[in-house]
Amino acid sequence: MLAKAPIKLHDTTDKLWTHPQWVRRCALIKQLNAGMHKKFTLISATAGAGKSTVTRQWLADRRAQVAWVRLDASDNQLQHLVWHIADCIRTIVPSACPITHTNLNASKPPSKESLIGTLKNELSQINAEWVLVLDDYEAIESDDGHEVLRMLIEVAYAQPQLLNLVVLTRSTPPVPIGNLRVRDQISELNAVDLQFTLPETEQLITKNLGHTLNLTPSDFELLHTRTEGWVAGLRLCQVSLMAQHSNPKQFLQLFSGNHRLIRDYLFEQVFGQQSPELQRWLMATALLNGFCVELCDAMFENPNRSSHITITYLEQNNLFLIPLDDENRWYRYHNLARDFLRHRANQLLNKDEVKSFQIKAGIWLTQAGLYDEAIAVFAAAQAYTHLTELVEQHFFDAVQNQSLRVVLKRWLSHIPDAVIEKQPALLVRKAEYAYYCSNIETAATLLVQAQTLLDRLGDTLPTQRRKSIRLDIVGLKLILDFISGNYNAVLHGNEAFIAAIVADPKLLRYESLLYYVNAKTIAGEFDEANALLSKGIAQADQPNSKAVRFLYCAKGAMHLYQGNLDGMQGIGKAIMAMQTPEITEHTTWGWGVGLLGWAHYERNQFAEAENYFAQIEPYYYDANVTLYINCLFMRALMAQFQHQTQTTNQSFSPIALKHWQHARTYATEWGSKMLQKYCDLFELRLAWASGNASRAQQLLNPNDRVRNESTSSFFFVTKLNELYGLFIQPDIDSLQTALALCDIGLQELHKAANTLQKLYYHVFRAGILCRLGRVDEAIAERNLALALGAAQNFIRAFLDIGSPMQHLLQNYAVPSQYSTYVSTLLNAFAPAAPPQANAPMATAAISLSDREQEVLRLWAKRNTRKEIAASLFISDNTVKTHMRNIYTKLGVNNSSAAVAKATRLGLI
Repeated sequence: MLAKAPIKLHDTTDKLWTHPQWVRRCALIKQLNAGMHKKFTLISATAGAGKSTVTRQWLADRRAQVAWVRLDASDNQLQHLVWHIADCIRTIVPSACPITHTNLNASKPPSKESLIGTLKNELSQINAEWVLVLDDYEAIESDDGHEVLRMLIEVAYAQPQLLNLVVLTRSTPPVPIGNLRVRDQISELNAVDLQFTLPETEQLITKNLGHTLNLTPSDFELLHTRTEGWVAGLRLCQVSLMAQHSNPKQFLQLFSGNHRLIRDYLFEQVFGQQSPELQRWLMATALLNGFCVELCDAMFENPNRSSHITITYLEQNNLFLIPLDDENRWYRYHNLARDFLRHRANQLLNKDEVKSFQIKAGIWLTQAGLYDEAIAVFAAAQAYTHLTELVEQHFFDAVQNQSLRVVLKRWLSHIPDAVIEKQPALLVRKAEYAYYCSNIETAATLLVQAQTLLDRLGDTLPTQRRKSIRLDIVGLKLILDFISGNYNAVLHGNEAFIAAIVADPKLLRYESLLYYVNAKTIAGEFDEANALLSKGIAQADQPNSKAVRFLYCAKGAMHLYQGNLDGMQGIGKAIMAMQTPEITEHTTWGWGVGLLGWAHYERNQFAEAENYFAQIEPYYYDANVTLYINCLFMRALMAQFQHQTQTTNQSFSPIALKHWQHARTYATEWGSKMLQKYCDLFELRLAWASGNASRAQQLLNPNDRVRNESTSSFFFVTKLNELYGLFIQPDIDSLQTALALCDIGLQELHKAANTLQKLYYHVFRAGILCRLGRVDEAIAERNLALALGAAQNFIRAFLDIGSPMQHLLQNYAVPSQYSTYVSTLLNAFAPAAPPQANAPMATAAISLSDREQEVLRLWAKRNTRKEIAASLFISDNTVKTHMRNIYTKLGVNNSSAAVAKATRLGLI
């Protein structure tokens, strides 16, 4: 029998050919060297992965002789395969395999057993170090061929010091690989191992092209991501760059699996070699970003073979299939292969067929609870009816353990505005997203649109669907009413809605219940609020569900409004304890962090507060927007306070500015004008904390006030931020304005049980009255503040007012029940009054007569000397005398300095 002549490469390893453009794969060569003692090396990867190249580089470094056998379909005939292997071995060992050679040339070929057995014996007798490479082993499909491979493996293990067997293949050969792995007798490289690293990608592209491409690291990173380190793809890109050298950046931006060279290569080497049935299967599944057996089966009606068999075939043959999990259940295609297959699908499948595949996949994904994937597939198919139904029916299921805002942003991004505007349920979801971004006005407008559209559609919508949308509208309107300070609207007219929520926790509209409970708390209806929460928690089907976590947030808010710092800490810890590996959303978890940090801040425990507030920063896109900014505000304020203990100038702390600017950027990114305004107003707090009165004066805007903020939390109360800006000013007019703001705030709080706000207003009022010289009134306000703060050991509220409060606590008797608490407060003041505090008023060392105080007050109001004389029924000369006496007592030499110092000392 005439056998074909073997492809003779070289008879010694130092002559193994390598190309000058090749990138040396040092890490892989090191890995292959480390596995040489295992005697059998299997390199299995897709076409163009660089199997032969890395093997040539590896063997070129070794001193052993190499017999390289390149296989093809003809080698499936046993005699042909044996002749090919034996003749190739004789190129490096001329005396090898004589009997095998004789038997193959005999007129009557020997039996299979005899032929394989003889070859085995003769290979075992070779007394030299050598390497046998079987390249393109995927060409072998016959059982006889696989039996020869198993024999060669046995020979390699029988000659531990001599033979190394190397198999290069696109498909996994049918040998006991699992057993060989257990026995540590096989060294392997796969497609992932062969992928180029980013530095190797850069080296390959620039080799022989020099640095004239002017490509940046980001350009190479983009190419590396697109090709996923696939060697053939990178080489084809290199060829194209050489041809299109004029604009390499533009070429890389457009480079994909649709490139002509990539398409030709994949068609020739992969796609064109498959059956028409498998080609159709590949094109259909490439429409998906990921797939599994069950999903693929759902896409095809009456397939000739199951998708399990098809995926197994693709995996065994390394046909650009990438597993997405360790269980090998979910897969995707290599980026370039996916691009190529989608291009073919657009060419060979009609649009209706493509859409049918996508809709079937979307339905299966929806049923499997994979809503994000289903949304993307329906959107790609422009199947907006299916997409809308998914959003309406499964939104609350999808957000059980995810951030509502993040899910909404992701889902809505797939739906055109023209589609949203025709669906009331989608308008509600868009309004909800606006609310989560604190765009309250936008949310309210969208809600009105949704209600109008729902009324217009009327009975054209199914009854249950109408009811569900209406409940969403009512619930979101309730939230917006509360945020707008209209808690009376929250409490009246929503009773039936709240009863429906509590009775049926599957409605999962518990955030509305949270705000309803807050409104009850503000109204002082604590028992009813607690009863609602307890019932809601008891009714929930899972003890750690999103509904329950929202209800715990409501409990935390109750404690916040009541000024119950112990309660805030207890609930905060309970909320954080609910976070598990399965719960990936940080909206409710962030409330726990915020409550704990806030309680420590109010008790002047900055280190502990910072520890909690800092925890929320990594969750930039997965936290409650308002809460996130609140934590940044508190971190900024604490940084400014600490900065002021180290300097006497009126500068802003760099750390405080960083946190404040972060908050401003964050608010801008989410497009919330309300939060942007709060960020601007918070700069007043920083100006006050730094003692920078001139900056505070620039920021004050009396026309930018909200009427009723009795439901707001501390940092988002416009009037409180303005009070800090006014309190630092040296003139009486600013103090009078501040006092008026305090009165308005307390009037708004008359019917609101917001203890935290009341505490701050009374503390402020005490400090203002002290600076105005109205000491008796200041003491009364101080006592009201002590009554509110003592039970929970509030400290920060008193410290923030600085010297005037220190003066009131230190120099005037306090009710006996507060003596211990006052000692604690004074100890906190002990190091030094903050520079922004504008010192206490009357002191024993300096005193002005009643008439002198009257003269100076009128002067502070910018009255002329004649006007002062007329007002007090005294002569102009008498006014001059009083002013000279005032200058002497205060140690100043002009009227402006006298007014400033007297104001600072509380003498006027």
